[in-house]
Amino acid sequence: MPDEPGAQVDGLFSTTGKRGLDEQELAERRLDAAAHVRRVRNQLRRRKRATLDPHSHFMQRWDSVTTAALLFTASVTPFEVCILPPTKWSQMLTSPLWWTNRVVDSVFVLDILMNFFLAYQEPPDRGGGWVYDNQKIVKHYCSSWMTLDVLTAIPVDVIIAYLEHGQEEGAGSNAGYLRLFRMLRLLKLARVLRASRIFRRWQAHFGISFAVLALFKFVALILITSHWLACAWVLIGKAGGDPP
Repeated sequence: MPDEPGAQVDGLFSTTGKRGLDEQELAERRLDAAAHVRRVRNQLRRRKRATLDPHSHFMQRWDSVTTAALLFTASVTPFEVCILPPTKWSQMLTSPLWWTNRVVDSVFVLDILMNFFLAYQEPPDRGGGWVYDNQKIVKHYCSSWMTLDVLTAIPVDVIIAYLEHGQEEGAGSNAGYLRLFRMLRLLKLARVLRASRIFRRWQAHFGISFAVLALFKFVALILITSHWLACAWVLIGKAGGDPP
């Protein structure tokens, strides 16, 4: 039996009503999505005011400064510790190398402060997104690189010079202890590990391929290791030639 005219009219109104509800619900969802996007944008603007973008022009220039400081540390510090005589307390203010070391120390101290505001990227298993929340940035830095960065920023050579100055004035006669403590200046070589963070930022910004980056790291590792081994060989020869 064909449907009666009344039933057809009721079905038409029912379909029209459902379409109206679907369109109204879709419009409400669009409004909610737009409001959510505006809210997220405002949050990002507020967070970026108190954070540093790793891909900004300022950070690119700062990475260049940090790289120069790392090259100085990797090349000059082993030569200074293993070959050059230690700078005495009375000669510090007139030593160009001492002032250069203080400038390099200042660069790494500033880098520590900037890392408390530098956004970081989450690992791929957590989405791989960039984090601009200041509390998360501080917590992430404190649990990762901060301890090493602070230890390598300590001016060990200044402390050693002060202790040796006290020994010269008769405060003690721990020459062997001071010689061993003097080797702690090599702790600054751990600053070279910062280069891995700079390489990651360069790879993300310039689009450097993994093969090219791996080749560059390998060549740099060979050169730095050869230089360090040569300085260590000189230090061993000097230690073996010291009178008992």
